[in-house]
Amino acid sequence: TLENAPFSAEFTLNLPQPPASPTQLTVSWGDGNNQTVTLAAGQSSITLAHTYADDDPSGTAADNRAIIATATAVSGVGVGIISVRNVAPTLQGLQLSRSEVDEGGEVRLTGSIADASPNDTFTLVVDWGDTQTTRRTGLGPGNATIDLTHVFRDDNPTGTPFDLTQIRVTVEDDDTGVVSQTLPLTVRNAAPVISNLRLAKAQIKEGETATVIGSFTDAGWGDSFSIEVDWGDGNFIATPLSAVGSFADGSGQFTLSRLFSDD
Repeated sequence: TLENAPFSAEFTLNLPQPPASPTQLTVSWGDGNNQTVTLAAGQSSITLAHTYADDDPSGTAADNRAIIATATAVSGVGVGIISVRNVAPTLQGLQLSRSEVDEGGEVRLTGSIADASPNDTFTLVVDWGDTQTTRRTGLGPGNATIDLTHVFRDDNPTGTPFDLTQIRVTVEDDDTGVVSQTLPLTVRNAAPVISNLRLAKAQIKEGETATVIGSFTDAGWGDSFSIEVDWGDGNFIATPLSAVGSFADGSGQFTLSRLFSDD
């Protein structure tokens, strides 16, 4: 039988003929619950229902229970074995706060976990699709709410204006039952923003060097950059940022110089 599902068993007295007087039947269901009923005179069998809330102990997909019955009209005991099987959890109402986000933006994941057993606890793992994961343990028992946020630092892979990411949500209960669901999210690239740009000297003489100093920000912490300068005299320079500056944690700076041999 499945955990937390109705289960019925028939109990029959081992007698050549029905008892002439009422009989008391006691059943131990093997999960800590006992039930006592009275069979009327002339009654030799009865069907009883029981629900196993959980396949205890934890860590197994199924567990056996010994059902033990005794009756006042007969000597000895009757024993039967029932296997109680775990039911995997389910994910309900799982959704993202948005279907598209700019790199550097935050997305909220909400939903709930439900399980047939009121006693099961859960481990939640969210693979955000950007090499980052979130893990929560000990959720429940029986059900739990999902409410997480995540910041997408970059639209991976490099070289595209946007990328489709699959967010995978996995829940495992304490009896090895697993459920997974994926949600798509588009992560868009955001252009860098120059926040400060200046010349080291506003005026130079011919034969001297002009120096451009700048800083910028970018929401894509994993982005790489090139710096391009039009010097205004027909010369144009493009160089990787790594050769003239640096970038970390969303902000960068650069310094470029050029000799002007003539005005």
